Amino acid sequence: MAEVVKMKGAHEASVDAAMDSVDKDRVRFEVALAARIDRWEATLDLAGWEELTRCLNSVYPYVSNNQWRSLTETASWLAGMHWPPRYPKLAAAFETHGAVLNVLIGHLTDSFVLDGDQHSIRRRHKETWFGGSDGEQRYTEAISQFGVDDAVASVLITELTRSVNLVVTAVNDELLPLYRFNDGSVQMIEGDLFWGLWSSHPRYDPLIWESFPRAYALSDISSRVRTELHGGDPRTGVTLAVGAFDPSLRVDAKGGTDD
Repeated sequence: MAEVVKMKGAHEASVDAAMDSVDKDRVRFEVALAARIDRWEATLDLAGWEELTRCLNSVYPYVSNNQWRSLTETASWLAGMHWPPRYPKLAAAFETHGAVLNVLIGHLTDSFVLDGDQHSIRRRHKETWFGGSDGEQRYTEAISQFGVDDAVASVLITELTRSVNLVVTAVNDELLPLYRFNDGSVQMIEGDLFWGLWSSHPRYDPLIWESFPRAYALSDISSRVRTELHGGDPRTGVTLAVGAFDPSLRVDAKGGTDD
């Protein structure tokens, strides 16, 4: 064993001696970037991603207090990060990921309420008795808002999973070719324990790096979801093809966005 350690040390010393200062600086820089990736995984709790997606794709979406904390702490950390221009894919991927994450947190803040040890989607149509001559109209407005908020949650957790897999691809391409070599792309879980669960691997397909980074606006997403759902009332039976829905701000012919 001592001989093996000695040989390993000798090999590392010979490699180190053969590297010039530029090579050494590059290696140190890449090690520091790899540490950032580790920090991102830990703060976001990537190991618990399937459970997070299951919660937000459930019949009544919710997140635990710990999941809420992971999302908000990751967003805060990413806001202070600068990604070197020599790694354009990493920079574009993390900028897109951070943008989606911020919009999801905004949606959770606006449309979810604290319920014990978790935050659950608000169901205004269950909160009061809608009496009077306008009761039916007010109930329809309340249940329609729930329908929109529910669909937006599904859209955003799907897009956030896409952005996580975009980061994985960028790390593979520019930093660590064997990153998640044994794990593959990140899974999203849908369904429930009663009807059954199924998994998918949301990704940007085709992946065109020139289309990144992307921007998002919660008001734009909510408006387009409401239109797709013909108002949002779930009693109509109209559903949203979440996997085909692009929540990013669309670019007009002049290069501007439609926000």
